[in-house]
Amino acid sequence: MRTKKREAGLTVIELITTMSIASILAGLSIATFKQVRAKAGGAVADQALHDSRNALEAALVEPDQLISFVSTQVTTPGALSDPAAGQLLPGFMMPENAVLWITFNPNCYDSSCTAQSLIVQHCRAERIAIWERLGNGIEDLSSLPGPGCA
Repeated sequence: MRTKKREAGLTVIELITTMSIASILAGLSIATFKQVRAKAGGAVADQALHDSRNALEAALVEPDQLISFVSTQVTTPGALSDPAAGQLLPGFMMPENAVLWITFNPNCYDSSCTAQSLIVQHCRAERIAIWERLGNGIEDLSSLPGPGCA
């Protein structure tokens, strides 16, 4: 009686099935990675907003320091290179891949204008973190959906 000897290896159907499963898993992991990356960018934006608020409060309680009107955008990571922004936010370190908009109006004393505002957007986040204080002292902390940086 003769027996057929099977050659070692995989059939074409086994290879196609394995490749299909691997591509499905890769697609799922890429989508999950993008979501995790966006959440991490949002957390960095929230932390930068918190840190910049603390730096602003520290500058405002200093009685010897007279701060004039400031409206600027910061994109460079590290210490603030704009002198007005550096005076307004002492010790604040800008994170990478983020944009910070600062507005400070020392002549605003009622609810019809914004006295201070900080807006932080991380390039990988899908939202923008916003804090503003009106002239009468009412504060608002919010976030809006937003695209990444251009």
